[in-house]
Amino acid sequence: KESWQNERDVFLTPGMRHENILRFLGAERRGQQRGTHLEAELWLITEFHEKGSLSDFLKGNAVSWTELCLITESMARGLAYLHEDVPRLKGHGHKPAIAHRDFKSKNIILRSDLTAVIADFGLAIGFEAGEPPGETHGQVGTRRYMAPEVLEGAINFHRDAFLRIDMYALGLVLWEVLTRCHAADGPV
Repeated sequence: KESWQNERDVFLTPGMRHENILRFLGAERRGQQRGTHLEAELWLITEFHEKGSLSDFLKGNAVSWTELCLITESMARGLAYLHEDVPRLKGHGHKPAIAHRDFKSKNIILRSDLTAVIADFGLAIGFEAGEPPGETHGQVGTRRYMAPEVLEGAINFHRDAFLRIDMYALGLVLWEVLTRCHAADGPV
């Protein structure tokens, strides 16, 4: 429930519409009474992309240099926008910098044209200018994509640290894509 609520809140943050962030369509909470217990179903409704996650795509496909550039550039643009602090624009509220905190190839969805959108904001955290980050639980996400300083507990968790941790994870995802690239068709 907490992850669902957090993801919904991130999607509803003013200014969260970007071509490289998964488009949010709505959220629903449905409940069923089972005896004395209420079972809730929590739904997030987003756009659908048949290519699925980057992780799954790379398991069955090698990519050309052109495809590598499409995927990685769109992924980086999405993360840059997520990290950007966008001032109040045209009646919309302010969009704070947001750290994803679980950036990995399973949370990148590919469109049919192989451009990427970032998904799964269940662990994301927003940083309002001039305010402390609050309860952040530093070591969250997928261990394989965590920066070494996070794993060692040798980091002071603050806004810029969280954004850099996402960038480290982006580097690992770039490496994953690069290892599935046909080098022969790229520039020398």
